[in-house]
Amino acid sequence: IRLYLDKTVSEVQDLEPGESKIFILPLPTNERGWVPMHRFGIRTMFPFELFRAWAWLHMDLRGLVYPKPAAEAPVPPPSQMALGHRQHDARGEEDFAGLRRFNIGDSPRNVAWKAYARSGQLLSKRFAGADTSSQWFDFDEMDATDVETRLSVLTRWIIDADRTREDYGLKMPGVSLAPSHGEAHRNACLEALALFGLRND
Repeated sequence: IRLYLDKTVSEVQDLEPGESKIFILPLPTNERGWVPMHRFGIRTMFPFELFRAWAWLHMDLRGLVYPKPAAEAPVPPPSQMALGHRQHDARGEEDFAGLRRFNIGDSPRNVAWKAYARSGQLLSKRFAGADTSSQWFDFDEMDATDVETRLSVLTRWIIDADRTREDYGLKMPGVSLAPSHGEAHRNACLEALALFGLRND
């Protein structure tokens, strides 16, 4: 079985009786936001493509298109909530609590140089007992002037922060998502970027 839409097609999938599978059907678009897909084709070629059957399926479906991530983006500016310093416990000891993306203003002493040697990515060490306030990505504090460039850079920052499991928050006109991490938080932030300024949300 194969699905198709205009000039795009899915991979061929073999289905056993009663079996279900996920089909990925590319849908090219130049716009972000909700994109409708009211109908698509389905055809079968069985057995050995000796017989072919096809039909059009009419369904009220839509997909959410995120802004295209910037290929190159500046390092996120440090927010006041991200400038914590290491603290000591009563014994003068520090407990390592993980790594996060390096931010301008972080102490060079906190850079994970071994991790940098392996991956080439600057990361800062986090310590238990430190001010673990999180990074905020603020639409209004960005250097870019046009909206789409800001959204593209914000998308890149969110994807990068998600990969390092860094806590981050998003501030935009009419939107404020508290710092967190994980798939649900990432998707909520990307959805806010995708629908920003649009009327089809």
